Amino acid sequence: QTFACKSSREEMARAYRAKSFEEEKNAVIEQAQFLAQVDWGERQNSKTLAIHRDFPGEFRGASSELRKDREAVLAALAADGLLLDSCGEAFRGNLEAMLVAIRSCPWAIGLATDGLRASREAVFQAVQGDGLVLQFASPELRQDRELVLAAVSQDGSALQFAD
Repeated sequence: QTFACKSSREEMARAYRAKSFEEEKNAVIEQAQFLAQVDWGERQNSKTLAIHRDFPGEFRGASSELRKDREAVLAALAADGLLLDSCGEAFRGNLEAMLVAIRSCPWAIGLATDGLRASREAVFQAVQGDGLVLQFASPELRQDRELVLAAVSQDGSALQFAD
């Protein structure tokens, strides 16, 4: 049975009270992969709403060992990029993790280290998803004509963040 079929919070809680690290990791990855494949509009569906609503809190409450596990973290970030705040500095400064997080939520760039806020690749991907995240770019990138144009093309209000 997959999480797609589960609708009760009790079943989700049981999944997170796993007896071993591997069981906990598999439960997180299964839920994260399911959520990453669900269209935002479908997340309002009653079958997925409980998982979508509770997943961030469940991940944040997972063991610190799990929140440091690369495979589990990347799966969680694919489902909700803002979970980057629960993954530690190592992931906040990791380009691969940041790009995964940005794909699911462009605002994750706001949680990036200064080094990644200066990464043209990361910021460019973020502004293509939401131009307003230009505000989190390094001062140098806020002067980058192509990057500013991409941000403003996505949301004209982003111009206020250009230098």
